Amino acid sequence: MLVCAWPPARPTAIRRRLRIAATSIPILVAWPPTAGARTTCLPLNGGEPTSPKLRLAVLGDSDSHSFHDAVSLHYGTPEARGGAQQASTWQWTEILGRLRPRDIDQGPFGEVGSSGAGAWLRRNVMGSLVRQHKEDFRYNFAFSGATCGALNNPTFGQVPGLLAEMARDPQGWKDVPSVVLIRIGINSLQARGPAGLCEDRGGC
Repeated sequence: MLVCAWPPARPTAIRRRLRIAATSIPILVAWPPTAGARTTCLPLNGGEPTSPKLRLAVLGDSDSHSFHDAVSLHYGTPEARGGAQQASTWQWTEILGRLRPRDIDQGPFGEVGSSGAGAWLRRNVMGSLVRQHKEDFRYNFAFSGATCGALNNPTFGQVPGLLAEMARDPQGWKDVPSVVLIRIGINSLQARGPAGLCEDRGGC
């Protein structure tokens, strides 16, 4: 497995788009939507690549969290990212899903994780690992507001969550080149300055 091997070697068009994505700059794409409707395609309605060239997992924060998350980001309401233009507003993993759905396997797009009283009890009473509840690609563990401490937390950590996902399909992660992209830290820096990064990492 390659960790942060970014961008892949080919094709050139993907390299250019992934360099843009790697900067984690919010991206607005003018994509012709159907008026008043959610714009969907193969990976955004639960489809999976038939013969992917790459499997991609993402750990991070709001820069990598799907804008079209109707579970935790209020997609379909005025508060959603993109506002009146939300149907044609996409972040970088969604753009990859639309442009290269058969080449890059991010897992099916749908509801993942758990919330509510049951999830709270499993995390805080039983100490169990419970994935954050959202609507996103299965291999995308990024969630808005995440700090560096969210990577290895034993009850909602993104790294333990990804390892559990890999354990469910070990051969699938071996069959094609696999990339894990980690982009996180800005929330720790904004909240407490450089000292916050050290605290979230357990000391510098």
